[in-house]
Amino acid sequence: MARLQISEDMTLDKKMWRFSGSIHCTYSARSQQYLLDLCNKKYLLEKTVEAPKKILINHMKNFLKGELNPSLLKLKHLSYLDLSHNYFLGVQIPSFFGSLKNLRYLNLSCSGFRGHIPHNLGNLSRLEHLYLGGGCEFVVGPGNDFKIDSFSWISRLSSLKSLDLSQLKLEDAKDLWKSINMLPSLLSLNLEGCELKTLPSFSQVNFTSLNSLNIRKNIIGRIMISSKSTKRGVTPTFIPPWFSNLTSLKNLNLAQNIFEGPTSILEQLSSLRVLDVSANKFGDSLLRSLSKLNNLVYLDLSLYGLHLSNLHFFTNLTSLSVLILGSNELQGPTHEALTSTFCRLSVLDLSYNKISGLLPTFIRDPSSYPENRLKELYLENTKFSDFFPEGLTVHKNLEIIDISNSLLYGGIPFSLDRLTNLKFLRIANNKLNGSISSSIGQLSNLEELDVSNNLFTGIVSELHFAKLSKLKKLHLSKNLVLSLQRLDLGENKLKDAFPAWIGEKLQKLELLRLNSNQFYGAIPLELCQLSSLCWLNLAGNKLDGNIPLCFGNLSCMIPGSLVWPGYVFGQRVESFMKGRPLEYVGEQILLLRILDLSKNNLVGGIPEELTKLISLQSLNLSRNNLNGSIPKKLGNLKQLKSLDLCHNNLSGAILQSLASLNFLSYINLSYNNLSGPIPTGNQLQSLDDQSFYVGNPGLCGNLIKESCNEINGLFDHVNEQTPQGDDQDGEHISYKLWFYDGIGLGFCVGFLGVLYTLYATRSWRVAHFPMLCRFLLRKIVQIEKNQLRDLIPWSFPDSSTKSTLQLESDYLHCTYYNAETVQQSLPIGKGFLPTQVFTSSK
Repeated sequence: MARLQISEDMTLDKKMWRFSGSIHCTYSARSQQYLLDLCNKKYLLEKTVEAPKKILINHMKNFLKGELNPSLLKLKHLSYLDLSHNYFLGVQIPSFFGSLKNLRYLNLSCSGFRGHIPHNLGNLSRLEHLYLGGGCEFVVGPGNDFKIDSFSWISRLSSLKSLDLSQLKLEDAKDLWKSINMLPSLLSLNLEGCELKTLPSFSQVNFTSLNSLNIRKNIIGRIMISSKSTKRGVTPTFIPPWFSNLTSLKNLNLAQNIFEGPTSILEQLSSLRVLDVSANKFGDSLLRSLSKLNNLVYLDLSLYGLHLSNLHFFTNLTSLSVLILGSNELQGPTHEALTSTFCRLSVLDLSYNKISGLLPTFIRDPSSYPENRLKELYLENTKFSDFFPEGLTVHKNLEIIDISNSLLYGGIPFSLDRLTNLKFLRIANNKLNGSISSSIGQLSNLEELDVSNNLFTGIVSELHFAKLSKLKKLHLSKNLVLSLQRLDLGENKLKDAFPAWIGEKLQKLELLRLNSNQFYGAIPLELCQLSSLCWLNLAGNKLDGNIPLCFGNLSCMIPGSLVWPGYVFGQRVESFMKGRPLEYVGEQILLLRILDLSKNNLVGGIPEELTKLISLQSLNLSRNNLNGSIPKKLGNLKQLKSLDLCHNNLSGAILQSLASLNFLSYINLSYNNLSGPIPTGNQLQSLDDQSFYVGNPGLCGNLIKESCNEINGLFDHVNEQTPQGDDQDGEHISYKLWFYDGIGLGFCVGFLGVLYTLYATRSWRVAHFPMLCRFLLRKIVQIEKNQLRDLIPWSFPDSSTKSTLQLESDYLHCTYYNAETVQQSLPIGKGFLPTQVFTSSK
């Protein structure tokens, strides 16, 4: 059982724990723990609704889950407890929580709790903030699903200031509003998405200190009725009179209901600063009431059915900073009278309307308006027909620009680099043309860039991404960039699925560098359509799957291609080649043929089709999970200068044909499972660095000081490691083995044949004896000449003793006196020098 030890001076605020098991706390008399924050912060920040199941699975390892042990009661001074955004496997909120007497803050939202809410939570008389929300918008994960029978216990929380019951099903909780009305200290109430059907009718309101009320996204006004006197439809719902007592209210959210009727009650809320009434049906009466709310800072009227003629009501809102008018019925050109209102805004949203004509004056020419407060501008899906405004760059506080799906034309101004705070630039689906300004590369805070579906042409180089260290999303697709030849997005932090549109739209692409990013997924087959591609660098990403077989069709790397490098305007490109980063400038760039897929998660074998790329000069497949043997035709890449296959799972022999690569100046085959002799000869003689072959225990050769013993069967071992018929080098070793075996066998057979002939034929023995005799005796005379003269008196049978000189002469000429003497004295079949031949005078 995992234990969480809480001790004195230990604070867990803003930590994300990976934990499984139970929470168990030890306690000593001197320990004083005031705050315990186990909120899953990492999970909380996951603002996406894409692939919810996948996201939920990925974050399961980060959830706090398991048993909540009563030992938490030992933390007698605990005043802050946050267990939100975890997953407690559908357990019920422990009843002992009601005994944490000193709690002032309790957050259990989005934690997967189930069952009934224990009523003894009402014993927490000091509790000021209670969050039991069932789910969180934009965050995929386990929500709370309580069975609510009564909220009477809430009325006992007399100190409560904040109450969040959002996303809980409260339609059957009849005593909810009655209990809330007994909380005189309540400042914030969140009932968003609770399926409320109506609002209560209070004769007296006790929570008049309320500052924030959120009843967004309920079903108020959506109840179907049917009677004889009325047609079937929804019941009209009005703002209840007791709202006029909430004079301290500053934040009111009534969005996504169907409120109707008069809004004069809102005029009494003079302290109101934030108002969201989007997707309701108040009509023009609301607009007249709004003109009297001079303290409004934030106003959301999206999905309201507004017309341009209604906008004159906003001219009195001098404090307004955020105005959201998206998805209305605004048509025609904007009135210049609104400029005085718009120019004071920090956020303006006119998206999804049919506004046409030129952009508002304060955007096109802001020099006449000294108050440049604009931070966010949303004009997507409008009908504005204008140049991309250079005046927009005067708004130096801009963080978001979204003018996508409009009718803008012209080019991107070079002064765009003035917007140093810009985070999101979305100008897709317009008619922008010309080259993409390299000033974009100076926007160091840019996180998303979308210029897709325009008419851009020209070159995209590293200058466009010089300082985009924070870029996360990039969209360049669906442009008519038929002349785009170089796309260099290397060494950024782009994180996305590999953009398959590159292969579909950039048909003239000659250089593609996406290295050192965070692209993931398989390499799309669409890249094989780039017949002009001469330089492909996808190294240092998170790509997986197999190397596409169709890479063998990249005709720029095949001899006879009609691809010619274009102008590069002094461009500089860096590539990791020959084991080190090298920089290429100008026309050097496209005179090279490079394929670099290193540092990914690629699997499978090295495709034989790559050996068709005869013009390839650098091949780097290192640091992947490739297996199988080295393709037998790799030696066909006669232009290859650099070959790096290290840190894979390749097996088999190293090809002897690699020695024929006359231009090869770098090779690295280290840390694989290769075996057999290291080839030698030609260009490989100069590549004598042992580090090129380390990590292959089966290799041998003089270079690594491991002998390859052919006689003892080492080559047989090599042949076992090399699949039959796998390459021509295996056949070469087999022929060499048979050659040496034939020499040995032939020598033995020939020698034995000579001996047998001499033994069997007497005349041949006599004929060959003088020759053998002269040879042997000459050697003896040369070695022991003096000793023979002084010590050994030679004599032969039936002859007189001869002098030493005569003996030497006879000895050297091997004179035979008669055949019988020779036969008796020199029985060749039994030995060459019998004892009868030599006699001593002594």
